[in-house]
Amino acid sequence: MHIHICEPILYNVFMIRFKNFFCSYAYTTNLDPTPYTPHMHEHYEVLFFLRGKATFQISQKKYPMCPMDLIIVPPALIHTTVFLSDQQYERILFHFDIVENSDPFLQSLFSKPSVINLLSNKKVLELFDRINEYRFLFESENFLAITEACFTEILLLLKLYEFTPPDSFPLSHPTVTKIMELISANLDKKLDIDFFSSQLFLSPSHIKNLFSKTMHVGLKHYINNMRIMKAQSLLKKGLNPSEIYLLCGFESYTTFYREYKKFTGKIPSQDKTKKTPDELP
Repeated sequence: MHIHICEPILYNVFMIRFKNFFCSYAYTTNLDPTPYTPHMHEHYEVLFFLRGKATFQISQKKYPMCPMDLIIVPPALIHTTVFLSDQQYERILFHFDIVENSDPFLQSLFSKPSVINLLSNKKVLELFDRINEYRFLFESENFLAITEACFTEILLLLKLYEFTPPDSFPLSHPTVTKIMELISANLDKKLDIDFFSSQLFLSPSHIKNLFSKTMHVGLKHYINNMRIMKAQSLLKKGLNPSEIYLLCGFESYTTFYREYKKFTGKIPSQDKTKKTPDELP
């Protein structure tokens, strides 16, 4: 009797690893029809929208949320949820850092803001139902471990079914786009309202009102957040806090230190990456 052993067939293999993985669930009612405070952070965010009536805004782009939407938010992009009614709102939220991602599909998936509606994919929806059920079965540490496994399985299924996110975030205002481009290109400089007025040939009051109305955040607050995000990136590259504050447009180290701690809850030296022996001079 001969036994033939088949070689395993590998398909749709990808490599992705996370750290600082976090998952939270929210269900609320009687909401004020106003936006959450616009915010940004250095990790990835994935929001699974279950029910409600709201608009999701990333930078100056807006998207009307639909049930079973999976919304992907890369790091360092200001975003918020704007509620359109005071009815119920339900979502599952994931935060994480990507340690390794060698899969072209996932590299593309996480490279830009995007939305995938999963209403037609029962297998993926079953996994989200399972995550919701696990909230009641496991304590915090075990819940995060099994949720990370479920989230990885969700990504596998998205790859398997070749979900390609459409460009779902139309630009809301070209002038705001230009303001954001000017900010990104000049973070090491003094960025006051006169600078934008001279560049755009618009009155200071028009620029401030347009930006705050479109972005739901003040221009000065947005600039300051972008400076801190740039500082976080430079700290991770091993630069010293004492040399970073000028590169990020802060007038003094004291101001930089205060604003960094206010934004991150940490002092700059806590985020500095130590250089390995091979990187030392």
